[in-house]
Amino acid sequence: MVIAEVDRFLRLMGTLRFLLHHPFYEYETEGSALEALTHGLRNHNILTGSLGSCQALLRKDIQLIFKPYELLHAYRYKQGYFLGTGIFSHSQLLRLHQFLAGQAKSLADPTVLDLFTTLGDRLQSSKISSLHPYPVRALYNFTITNQSYLPDTALAKTIDRLEQEIEQGQCLELQRFAGVGSHGTEPEKLFQAWPVQIVFHNIGWYLGYEVASGDKKGLLPDSSRPGHPRLFRLKPTGNPIRPHRFQVKLPYWALEGIELQRWIWGFKDQVQVVSPPEQVKRIREEVNAIGLLYGCDPLIDLIL
Repeated sequence: MVIAEVDRFLRLMGTLRFLLHHPFYEYETEGSALEALTHGLRNHNILTGSLGSCQALLRKDIQLIFKPYELLHAYRYKQGYFLGTGIFSHSQLLRLHQFLAGQAKSLADPTVLDLFTTLGDRLQSSKISSLHPYPVRALYNFTITNQSYLPDTALAKTIDRLEQEIEQGQCLELQRFAGVGSHGTEPEKLFQAWPVQIVFHNIGWYLGYEVASGDKKGLLPDSSRPGHPRLFRLKPTGNPIRPHRFQVKLPYWALEGIELQRWIWGFKDQVQVVSPPEQVKRIREEVNAIGLLYGCDPLIDLIL
């Protein structure tokens, strides 16, 4: 092997090593991805010479070696160069693992837990990290469900399949397990629905879905559908204490949700609910119950 071939081999290997350790390399000044990579290779003495000559040499290596041998993809790298799936640097991988450590166990998401375990094992096997990361960030909320007690047919045990069915827009047959907690408004019988999204909120994971048939078909109420009136109708106010009005449009089933009640009660005496009547009645009953608990007379004539 002649000296020129040795130099070329070392340059190519040096470029590949640089891309592995510095994916999406960015330079201080604005420019193309090729210019940024050229600066990085020159700063690490992998390329020598003027900026123009080094950039021309790098472009030639990419066109004649890296792309034909599929070390780089055939498409144009506008945001930065990388090799294969190596899109994170050493420090970014450690930060990602640390971030997952702060939320994976709190949310009890089987997919995230599996990814967290796999990433941790590979970081240790690759000698990138041999220590368990300290969770400098953590989530206060955590799921109250112990998944070890769930049956194998529970959605939480088939989360990967459920995600695929959401992406593919498949209609599913769902049924609640007998004896589990509920808000009292969920259907007990088998029903068909399109799953829309998996959401973690406050204490657990929830599945948002669109009912395929029946009197509760759909996600949101239809103004033309009988039995589904508008939730809130604004009325003019001449009250100097509460002069401002605020309208909220929500799906009809939100009246039975604990989150709406929690949101309203969070304003304490700074908000007055005027519609719908069933919500006003609910608040009257709850205020009376609280008053009785503390030895007060029932507030029968309280206007809310």
